[in-house]
Amino acid sequence: MKIFKCMKKILLLFMLFPLCVKITGETVKNLRLHFNKDDFSITVANRIAYISTSKYIYSYENDPSHQALPQISVNLLVGPNEELSEYSYIKTEQLLIDNVFVAANPVVMPTNEEVKQKKDTIVSSVPDYYPQNLVNYTGCHIINGYKCLSFTICPFRYDNANRRLYMVQDFTFKLSLQTSVMNENVKIQHNDSTFIKSLVANPEDINLYDKYNVIKGQSAKTNSQYEYVIITNNNLKPVFQKLAKWKTQKGIKTTVLTVENIYATYSGNTRQIKIKKALKNLYNNCSTFKYALLAGDVDIVPAQMCLVRFENSATPPTIYANYCPTDLYYACFGTMNWDTNGNGISGEVEDNLNISPDIAITRAPVSSINDAEAFVDRIISYESAPNAQTWANNILMCGNVMGSLYDYNGIIMSDTHYKGEKFYTDYIANYWSGSKVSFYDTGTDFPGGANYAFSPQNIQKELSKGYTFINVDTHGSPTTWQTEVFSYPKSYADTLNNSNQTIIITSACYTNAFDSIPECLSEAFVRNENSGIVAYFGCSRYGWYYPDQYSIGPSNIVNANLYNHIFNDNSNNYGEIVRLVKASMLPFCNSYYDVNRWLLFGLNPIGDPEMPIFTNVPQKFTNVSISYTNGTLTVNTGVSDCKICVASTNDMGDSYYDIRNGTSASFSNLTDEYSICVTKKGYIPYIAKCGNTVYMQNESINRDYELYSNQTIAGSNVTTNVSSGPVKINKGKTTIKGTNGVTINDSFEVKNGASIEIRAN
Repeated sequence: MKIFKCMKKILLLFMLFPLCVKITGETVKNLRLHFNKDDFSITVANRIAYISTSKYIYSYENDPSHQALPQISVNLLVGPNEELSEYSYIKTEQLLIDNVFVAANPVVMPTNEEVKQKKDTIVSSVPDYYPQNLVNYTGCHIINGYKCLSFTICPFRYDNANRRLYMVQDFTFKLSLQTSVMNENVKIQHNDSTFIKSLVANPEDINLYDKYNVIKGQSAKTNSQYEYVIITNNNLKPVFQKLAKWKTQKGIKTTVLTVENIYATYSGNTRQIKIKKALKNLYNNCSTFKYALLAGDVDIVPAQMCLVRFENSATPPTIYANYCPTDLYYACFGTMNWDTNGNGISGEVEDNLNISPDIAITRAPVSSINDAEAFVDRIISYESAPNAQTWANNILMCGNVMGSLYDYNGIIMSDTHYKGEKFYTDYIANYWSGSKVSFYDTGTDFPGGANYAFSPQNIQKELSKGYTFINVDTHGSPTTWQTEVFSYPKSYADTLNNSNQTIIITSACYTNAFDSIPECLSEAFVRNENSGIVAYFGCSRYGWYYPDQYSIGPSNIVNANLYNHIFNDNSNNYGEIVRLVKASMLPFCNSYYDVNRWLLFGLNPIGDPEMPIFTNVPQKFTNVSISYTNGTLTVNTGVSDCKICVASTNDMGDSYYDIRNGTSASFSNLTDEYSICVTKKGYIPYIAKCGNTVYMQNESINRDYELYSNQTIAGSNVTTNVSSGPVKINKGKTTIKGTNGVTINDSFEVKNGASIEIRAN
């Protein structure tokens, strides 16, 4: 077996020639795309080539009579007043491999079925050169006012007659764009340029469209602009107010809306459209709005049920169809009504929807106050006080056979085992400093090797160790993962005890079917206060795989893109990463003959949308210095590129709220009590409080904490600004610096292992 590995950074260049030429209502753009062979991984076994890429969302054609050459997703930014009229291209190519077959397009199968594919197939009946169309235009999408043209591009060409595989190194495009007078109602209204730059192949062109950006240059300091909204009910609102307070404290202005208020305020035939209108109203009035959390199970925040449908390439073809909860519905404001043809079925291709997500959206499928508290406390703990001493910084790659066992160079391995190891090598290893632990049915890194069974008991044992990431490839149902012995049941997720925080990513079917009764596997993990699971990424209906020997499958292509953004992006907020992955899938989502549309609708991220993902051992701010004198606060972080947020503590920051970016900042005319929060990617937030008089009441402190004041007064009933209650220092070191003294009344507790230091400022 011969393997060509592609571990270098992808070099996909959309390079504008110096000028665009404008011709009487038409703009002509010339662009160049360059591909490097190191961008791809090619495995040759028995003279059959299998081609994949670790950097792009890609797909294969749904036709087993053609070769499996990857079609890559490309989005191109154009002006709001430009429409594609035609395009053409010329190409240059090089011979990559001679005297080789290319495997046929694999049959896509759901991950709740076992399909035996005894041998890999090759193709001999296609035209001499394939594909005949290397580039296909698949439509246009509007995202926050930015217009993107979507293409699928195949950077390979196969000479079937001579068995030669070519790579297309360069495409030179000519795009003819019809221009029109700008409609005043079409404006770019959101600070979303960073997201768009990450999505499109021509990010430098965003400067050409700044003239349409009506909020360009808006100050980051604002008390009326929300960045994050939590949708829940009246019963759970007090719990999620705690999460909103934390987000606001660290510089993400957050508000909580209740479904009861939304239903009374907005019109519509369904509860879903009323909620969507509330989100759209916030979107229209807050240029910074980008995150939404659906904080409740479907009985609290209803799911929009959409049609998911896929017709595979089997002979005869198999048609899969289902109704699926699709939270993406709430994030797409380009089309409010998802049943435009009025037949009572939402989400059909025939509805001609704009399914590009304008915001990042996730769900916390909780039902009770206890569920909500478990979720909120876990998210706040993960973000504000991760334990660097016990941080695992590892990933458990695990799974059970999907289709068949194979002989890989004399070693018998399940398809899942081989593909899982290849997945880690191609998509994670070169971009992350963490470590891998393998746990498959045919091989493990534990004593006993393959004899250490992939069983429910052993899975529970491993999950309790607190891996940073867990990647699960196996068949599934709403309440189980399939194992070698019976199945891992929901009851185990209910009782998991994991003291660290873990993110689960899986290709298994149905385990995220949060609309099901009883609760599904993802819900059990999230609701269990001891599980340590902070996020779950899996499909609410079928996941999908390829039952061949080498190809990783559609679900794992999406998961690979997810890991790519987790480990490589400057911004790594969970919901924003999922949003970017889904937007990258759009070129493949305009028909039922590609399974990506099913996954676009069915992959509902569970967790917090704004949660930054730690990809290495969290670092501490060790040189922060703060001075507070006569209402002037100066913060020096000792670290570059920080966010420094100062907010009034008595009213959730509504009376004073200021955010600065950099190493240091000064804030003047402070007359109240204020929180200070310093954040940076990969760092544990630095949290402090300052004011002329600072009160400590009804607080549980679980991290290092500092107070700066002229006077500090602590106790269970020392101020009317917050509810009465004791002060408990549970973890970390609390430092109180008071110029005129510190007064501690009753109900002040320092628990074993925590410490307090009181000294003059």
